This record gives sequence, structure tokens and C-alpha cells, in this order.
Amino acid sequence: MHKISVPIMASTVTEQNRERYAELCREAGAERVFLALSSIFEPVDETLKWKIDFFKSCGYEVGVWTDTIGHGKALDHVTAEDVLPFKQMIDITGEEKNHACCPMDESFRAYVSKRVALLGASGADIVMLDDDFRLNNRNYNMGCCCEGHLKRFY
Repeated sequence: MHKISVPIMASTVTEQNRERYAELCREAGAERVFLALSSIFEPVDETLKWKIDFFKSCGYEVGVWTDTIGHGKALDHVTAEDVLPFKQMIDITGEEKNHACCPMDESFRAYVSKRVALLGASGADIVMLDDDFRLNNRNYNMGCCCEGHLKRFY
């Protein structure tokens, strides 16, 4: 059985417009709302919590949708301040790809694990990882060709 789900950028929901969002979701026949986070650095805090609680109080199942590895380029909603402090992927030509974290970076894995745990504890019914959670099908050909990955390949 399917459910109609509506994604909403969490950063756009305010106390002034939240009722309108809920109304539009009702008009669309939505049963679930996904609050999409703009980057893996958007805080998991009380601001997100009240948004989850609000949509739940309106009768919606509430999910949180988050990036993980990154897309290999800055998306429109990612600001210049979102400089990733983790090891970045290396493409097949040896070029570093910004906004694409190497999943072999232990500090990155620890950060994502902690973040997903925080999202799970936020009160959301579902935590959805964005389609950036992959190594292949990127705009720069195959996945990460860093020294660590190449050692694993050969």
C-alpha cells in the first residue's frame, strides 16, 4: 500500500507559514510529510523538533530526509559555508570532488552515524537517506578512486 508523501524543505517552515503548509498537504491528500534538510550540517535541534511535532499534531506521519555522502557538486540550496571537513572523493582522473565525502573516512562515518541516530531520536517516524548515498552513477563517472579505495579494489 502506498502513501502520498510531500517533501518540504525544513528550513522554509516557520511559525508564520506552518498552517498553510499543513493546509496544502491536506489539499494534496498527503498522509506523510518529509522535512528535507538542506545539508548534512543543518542542525538537528529544537527547531527541527517543533516542526516534527507540529506536523504530527496535524495527523501526518513525519519523516526527515537528509543528505549523506554529497552529490559531488554544491547544490543550489547548499551555501558556500557548507565546506565539508571530511576527506572528499577522488575521481578516476585523480581530481578531488568537492561535496562528495569518501565513505572510507572514519570521521565522516562517525559523523553520519551520530547524525542518523540524532534524527532517529528527533521524533520522526522515518529517516530517509538521500540518493547521494551511493558510489556509482555520479556526474564524474565511477565512485571514489582514493588511495584507500584503490587498495581495497586491488
